[in-house]
Amino acid sequence: AAAARLRALGLRPRIAPVAPASAGAIDPQHPGALYRGWPTIAIAIARDDVDDTRRALAAGADPNQRVPEGEPLLSLAGTAQATAVVPLLIAHGANPIAVGRSGHTPLWLAVVHGDLALLHALLTAGVNPNGHAATESPPLIAAVIARRPDVVAMLLAARADPNAADRDGRTALIWTAIDRETDPVAPLLAAHAAVDATDTWHRSALWYAAAAGSHAIVAALLGAGADVRIADRRGRTALMVAAAQSDPAVPAQLLSAHASIDARDARGDTALWIAAARGEEAVVRTLLAHAPSVDAPDRAGDTPLIAAARGGHGTICAALIAAGANPALRDHDGRSARDVAGERGFAPIVALLGPRG
Repeated sequence: AAAARLRALGLRPRIAPVAPASAGAIDPQHPGALYRGWPTIAIAIARDDVDDTRRALAAGADPNQRVPEGEPLLSLAGTAQATAVVPLLIAHGANPIAVGRSGHTPLWLAVVHGDLALLHALLTAGVNPNGHAATESPPLIAAVIARRPDVVAMLLAARADPNAADRDGRTALIWTAIDRETDPVAPLLAAHAAVDATDTWHRSALWYAAAAGSHAIVAALLGAGADVRIADRRGRTALMVAAAQSDPAVPAQLLSAHASIDARDARGDTALWIAAARGEEAVVRTLLAHAPSVDAPDRAGDTPLIAAARGGHGTICAALIAAGANPALRDHDGRSARDVAGERGFAPIVALLGPRG
């Protein structure tokens, strides 16, 4: 899971510190192998020497130059933990979204590594909390994926946009639902994150929270007025994806918020059909308690009973019959629930469904 989160961030290994703590004794005029080819200002930054950095800038040093290894000075300051020189570089025009060898900006690296000192220095110096390279996700999203609620709080305090989206249209709030990250939800909602924002698949934070079975996030989103009717591009609502899980708690939450129990997706499936087909008995019983259309067929003519019989889910078949399901109904190929159960050798279900009609 951690590797997947890092891949989602596009994160590469952090470069090693360029200067050991003992670097302060090195003569800038005779830098040796460690600093060979480096400009004086870069050596001063690597040593966290504010006075030498200030003198170099005053003498006209370019704050956007790079060391021979390709690292911009601002990234160098972050890597060397030379946070005291960051305001100087920013004040003299250092580009805060210049990428280093890692392919990332200093702000983004500070966010995903949880470097609060560097992040504070950058934000205090006036760096845009929403700034990022074209290859990066917005900093607030990166903080959520990196599981850094402290960084989320710092960015929101600096007025980061809670509705900034990544290339897939996913906002920080959507990512909290995907990653089941409960802590950032309340701060994001308090910062006016759009509760019903959807990604390129037209999936909202509530949709993803329901799919993940995250009771706490579902409750927070419903409390903020999340729309239970939103369906993705395949027509699946939050209730439908929740019905595919084994835990009936989230379906119960959604039904209490007046989710449509008989809504159909592009295949014609209802939440009951999905739960029955997957063998989710506890969810089926929760749905039946809310009086669904027990015989609603999909586009192939399969009723929930036929779907359950095909999967060998005998207890669900019994529950559906007890709720009034009609075992005589047939799919578009003329097969009843008894027929499909017999084809698969589910003798107990055949017996349950009675003689061939």
